[in-house]
Amino acid sequence: MALGCDLKENGNFKSFWKYSFEGQDYLTFQPATLCWKADAPEAQSMAQSLKKDRDLAQHHGAFINGDC
Repeated sequence: MALGCDLKENGNFKSFWKYSFEGQDYLTFQPATLCWKADAPEAQSMAQSLKKDRDLAQHHGAFINGDC
């Protein structure tokens, strides 16, 4: 898992939250939209399950955006 913030040239931050497995990106949380994106075919079912849990998405979004 990796999470953090990128500082853009205009001074704004872009946060990220990624899960990887064996060096390959697996799932990415998109804080701006509070959505999960499957980065690998094997992650499709997990992304669909996570998309249904709006409370968890809001929690992840508040956490990552609060730290940035």
